[in-house]
Amino acid sequence: MEVVIVTGASQGIGKAICRQFASEKKAVIALSRNTNLLEQLTFELSAQTPIWHFMLDLADPRSIEHGISQIKALLQSHPYLQLKGIINNAGIYFHNNPYDQRQDLWLKHMQINFLGHVQLTEALIKTLKAFAPSFIINISSTLAFQVKPGTGAYAASKAAMNQWTRVLALELAPQIRVNAIAPGIVDTPIHQPTLNNQNDGANDMKKEWGKLHPMKRIGNPEDIAQACSFLADHQRSNWITGIIMEVDGGIHLI
Repeated sequence: MEVVIVTGASQGIGKAICRQFASEKKAVIALSRNTNLLEQLTFELSAQTPIWHFMLDLADPRSIEHGISQIKALLQSHPYLQLKGIINNAGIYFHNNPYDQRQDLWLKHMQINFLGHVQLTEALIKTLKAFAPSFIINISSTLAFQVKPGTGAYAASKAAMNQWTRVLALELAPQIRVNAIAPGIVDTPIHQPTLNNQNDGANDMKKEWGKLHPMKRIGNPEDIAQACSFLADHQRSNWITGIIMEVDGGIHLI
């Protein structure tokens, strides 16, 4: 049975990705810092597909190592499971500017959004290769290409992920396809701190964000999950590797 790993699985895009693969009858290994929400997700999807969840904090390399050990033990004890893919989705965003001199924010963005995923992925590449054809999908951002004040640390971490995607695609072809998805503004909890500061209300702010996109709406987590489904499907995308797919309502055109 095919199984996929999803980081940041407890909410937002990660949760939608887990739901998408569950609907396709793929087994899921859900990873997140939030064990309470993971338990709720496991309860929700367990009737559709086998699902396991592990606490994994990408800010802590020791937590990542522990998670890797748990995943390998699970695969060893369930030999019918074939690890076919990893979706590196978890991420954080904090506004920063050069006058704050917040090096801690730079380090936190790079560790959680990029380096933690590198550590997890590299530890499992041999397993993915054993069950080839397989895939890696990295969730990036259009902010890796666009220049917006206050996004330096976040944008740099996602730009690093994009270049890693391309290099890894070249290194792992043809057995493992590696691609990234760059969403525009998607309705997820990562934007909640910004919405909480809006006197006009969250819905009005979302409408204003929607106007920034040629498609005149912000994205839903399901938009990204469906793109993941396409890139994960070897029948539909077997000649696609090393791309950064912009699923962004056209905001990259602005």
